[in-house]
Amino acid sequence: HKDDGSLKDAASEFGQAGGLSIDVHADLGSITRPFWAMDGESAIGWGRRVAREVGALFKVIGTKGVMVPKGAGISASGKPLTPIAATYGDNVIAWDLSPDMARPPHRRVRARYFDPKQAKWIKTEIDVEGGSGDSVEDVRHSRADDGEAENAAKAEGTDQAHEKGGGSIDIDGLPEAQAGAPVTASGLHPDADITYKATPVTHELDRQRGYTVRLDVARPEGGGS
Repeated sequence: HKDDGSLKDAASEFGQAGGLSIDVHADLGSITRPFWAMDGESAIGWGRRVAREVGALFKVIGTKGVMVPKGAGISASGKPLTPIAATYGDNVIAWDLSPDMARPPHRRVRARYFDPKQAKWIKTEIDVEGGSGDSVEDVRHSRADDGEAENAAKAEGTDQAHEKGGGSIDIDGLPEAQAGAPVTASGLHPDADITYKATPVTHELDRQRGYTVRLDVARPEGGGS
């Protein structure tokens, strides 16, 4: 565990305990909490959990882990990720996409924490880009303080705004394909030929199909073209 530390420092310390070197993007590294804990988790498990809590992507390449803001399309060093082209008749093997989900996201997301000084529960609420109506979604678990509650609400709001639609695309092997990179689909269908963001990216190698890449993709709010 680590008391009163930043996400950058906690990731560095916990990563070393698991044999990883974890880089955290500057927009996330300054997040502080009164208590960070890796409780019964591997370094990879901890990275994935915390990334969900702060609206980030966590990925591991060899012994190096990186955590970057979701949908930013950048590496931990701030450099843009290599765009991925998924073109029918060139490298697309199969695809299953729904460019627009039928149900719009909630208008707001709300998280709560207990304030010991006021001896009461406090709720933190944020607006969701593209939300509709007056619907409000409550984050499932309570948080330790106001900062953690705000991060949790923003993370859930980011998930809704950046996952308006999506699906999966299987392409020929592409070593540079990474989660978070923009994926431009073309030649699939007029409604599906837009730009997505890669979420999980799975590199597979077997005797039947050879080297392939499964791109799980999400369509960011306002990101289609």
